[in-house]
Amino acid sequence: MANVSEEFYDTDLTDGENVVEEVNHTGYDGFIPFTNGGFDLLMPTTLYNIWSSDNFPEYEPTRKLLDDVIDTSLKDSLTEFCEKNSEKLLKLYTPEQVKKADNADINYHDLYDKVEGGLAEELSEFETEWLSQGGTFWYQFRVLYFNKDNRHNETGEAEACFMAGVNTDFEYGRDKGFDISYEETIKLSELTVEKIDIIIKKMVNSI
Repeated sequence: MANVSEEFYDTDLTDGENVVEEVNHTGYDGFIPFTNGGFDLLMPTTLYNIWSSDNFPEYEPTRKLLDDVIDTSLKDSLTEFCEKNSEKLLKLYTPEQVKKADNADINYHDLYDKVEGGLAEELSEFETEWLSQGGTFWYQFRVLYFNKDNRHNETGEAEACFMAGVNTDFEYGRDKGFDISYEETIKLSELTVEKIDIIIKKMVNSI
């Protein structure tokens, strides 16, 4: 997992402390494990971070979801901004533009062009707040171990399943939000340092 973290930091996508969690493989009342252990590496970032840097995940399904969430957040932030500053904005825009709150009409650059730097900066603060609060998600890398007698085993030998993707269960990071962009099962007997390095690059590149 340390190698994955080092490789991924070269992409400048993350924003915060990594969390490494051990996958529970011990049964207890109400829980029956389906693996023989493993690890999850969760690397946090925010909607604001990827929007401001224009450094989005390339995996198309995830990119579309994030685009949609960001678009909605920006519209909501602009609506709130317009409601708060309607009196000032009605001196600069038509009532329809202010009511519609469309970024194509009212935005940071246009406000600066109208010599309204204070309003432009305030709008930027609204956007930052809407994209930061509740906007944390994770780049996720997972390795699961399966003994040969595990009913989920695929190869008939002790094996490891490598997975990578983006977890868009915002603020929680539960499995329901794990959008997997890479998955490969390898027999432990076939794993070498070189093979692991190749897998790590594939995991990172899939995102």
